[in-house]
Amino acid sequence: MRPPALVVLLLGLLLGATTALAQWTPSGASDWTPPDPAALERMARETLPVAVVSSTVNQRAFQERQLDYRAGVKAWLPLLAEIGIPYRVIGDYELETGIKPAAALILHNTDRLSDNQLKNIRAFHEAGGPVIIVGVAGKYTWEGGARSISLPELWLGVQAPRPFVPAEMKSAFFTVRATSPLSLGVDPGYRFEVQWQGSFWYGTSDDPATFLTDWGLTPNGPPARTIHTSTNSLLRVTPKARMAWLGFGPGDLVTDGDAGPQVKAYFDTLLRWMLDRPVIARPHWPGGKIGAAVVTTNIMDEISAEFAALMCHEEQIKATFFVVGKVARERPELMAPLMENGEIANISYYNEEDGTIKGRPVEKQIKELAREVKFLTTSGIPRVVGYRPPLGEYDENTLIAAAHAGMDYFFGNEDFDRYWPVQKTLEGMMTITQFVRPAPDAYGVVHDENGGTPETYTAAFQKHARRVWELGALFPFIFHVNYQDQETNAASISMFLAWLKEQPVWLTTFGGVVDWIRQRDTVTFSIDTISGGREIALANPTASPVVGYPLIYVPPTTATQLISNPPPGVLVTPREPFGYLLEVNLEPYETKRIYLN
Repeated sequence: MRPPALVVLLLGLLLGATTALAQWTPSGASDWTPPDPAALERMARETLPVAVVSSTVNQRAFQERQLDYRAGVKAWLPLLAEIGIPYRVIGDYELETGIKPAAALILHNTDRLSDNQLKNIRAFHEAGGPVIIVGVAGKYTWEGGARSISLPELWLGVQAPRPFVPAEMKSAFFTVRATSPLSLGVDPGYRFEVQWQGSFWYGTSDDPATFLTDWGLTPNGPPARTIHTSTNSLLRVTPKARMAWLGFGPGDLVTDGDAGPQVKAYFDTLLRWMLDRPVIARPHWPGGKIGAAVVTTNIMDEISAEFAALMCHEEQIKATFFVVGKVARERPELMAPLMENGEIANISYYNEEDGTIKGRPVEKQIKELAREVKFLTTSGIPRVVGYRPPLGEYDENTLIAAAHAGMDYFFGNEDFDRYWPVQKTLEGMMTITQFVRPAPDAYGVVHDENGGTPETYTAAFQKHARRVWELGALFPFIFHVNYQDQETNAASISMFLAWLKEQPVWLTTFGGVVDWIRQRDTVTFSIDTISGGREIALANPTASPVVGYPLIYVPPTTATQLISNPPPGVLVTPREPFGYLLEVNLEPYETKRIYLN
């Protein structure tokens, strides 16, 4: 008599489960290794919520200063929810009686803390709990008496923390250093705006993650518009757990317009790093380079054309040449040497009295650029890839005219809030990439910075390049022909280019950057929040293979290996100054999933 089918099915499942159990247990497999305790502890902690402190004592203290304490605390909650991190709000009672298990502790402007609360916060951290401190936590007792030192000073080494009180405006700005994980996902040099409400703090440190700026980042502004080294963010890894200090909270930042995604990326990275979860993002430059550089010059006559072509040929550097259409029309034979040594873009030569194209009707600007393009294309140039306005002056109509002329990019923006090239949409359908000019050209260096010798010329440009690369951005080296002393000028350019070629940055053209951004953004990149950000998916929607698509990966400190079962076509190498570079090969229309530790 045959047993019923259901019995056979259940018996088979039972036998299969028994076999699987035997394979898993130490007695069933000689090569079994126990799970890593640190990894198990990390995974257990990830199931816990983040504890956000909302203190009645501090709320009352803030009310006395006519400030809204709870608004700053509440700003953390939707941010945590959007990132997919569970949270719970705790008050003075739990801080006083003992902090229950939590994934991390957020102390937002808890200036007043009792001795017992400080003891419990230290016990939480000593037990492996990450702590985020906003402001000067513990600087005062519950009753308002001043202590000699606050938690940011004691734990993170913040020197002289103090409130930022602007003299005129009610806001300040800060940017993120490219050497900090907080730069991942944020446009290089993006100016975060803080609306000052009496709760914005800053200090000094040897290793700040971010730093204050003044009211602008323009290259030719007064000395007050230089970057300050005062920090408003610090990250620290201790033997116990990670810690962070912020001089602001998410509710203090302006999120209007396109600022919202930048703010979310900043805090997304901060929270993942704090919770020791994987942090992964697209790099801004190929190969995960920390910065980029473009060599460029204006071709205003036949002398500058010959000089630039020979200089780039001798230095073996590809440059972007902004050529006046009149030069191409009158000396078309000079275009071939330029094309051999880089790409051709246009700088128009407006013949009216003031020399600027700015302020002209859009129809007139479109006609002007169409004429320039015709001069260039009839001189043997297949395509004019970009535009730079004369005298650096332009308006919205100039951008529209450049887009109408079929150009990919526009160079010359000195009024900007970031160093990353911005995609501009014009008339609802045309797009053009706008590059900023974050450093002076050779004329400015020679006349304003004493750059009259090769040594002083090179030193001045090195200073500007390092400042731009510190923000992870693109440095444009704009050289010119010195008609009075070409020998010294050539020596100065050669000395700086020799230094530039040795730097660990991507040396390219403006057109190369545009092509890179298109390729970078073609591949779709997604992170699975259900897995705690451990599973990523890369999809190639094109009919062409993608080779070495880069990602920057910062693994948890407790990871025993970088990637669990890496699929074929994934290369992992260490990256300076932090993290690892993942280079992924994708076949046409392939989706590749990678599980991170």
